Amino acid sequence: MNPGADLLSLQTPSLLQGLDELRKQFRGAGLQVNDVFLLRFLKARKGVVPDAAAAIQAHLTWAKTIKLEQMVSSPPFPELHAVKRCYPHGYHGVDRVGR
Repeated sequence: MNPGADLLSLQTPSLLQGLDELRKQFRGAGLQVNDVFLLRFLKARKGVVPDAAAAIQAHLTWAKTIKLEQMVSSPPFPELHAVKRCYPHGYHGVDRVGR
């Protein structure tokens, strides 16, 4: 199911046409991008497809440079499993005394 199906029904025809152009350009490159991702950049660039495409390319280059996918897939810190063992449902704040 497309996560942006309801979102697409609310867009103007010109934005949908620009979205089709971006789909052809970036999905053909073998990238995992969805309509919500593409539409975010298209709306930020006021529907100008070449500007949106340049912004998407700059974002993808930046994400590759800082190894974003690796950061997201790896645990945030080495002690995560020990913390989960002590706080299996998370730590939600303090009690009335402030502890």
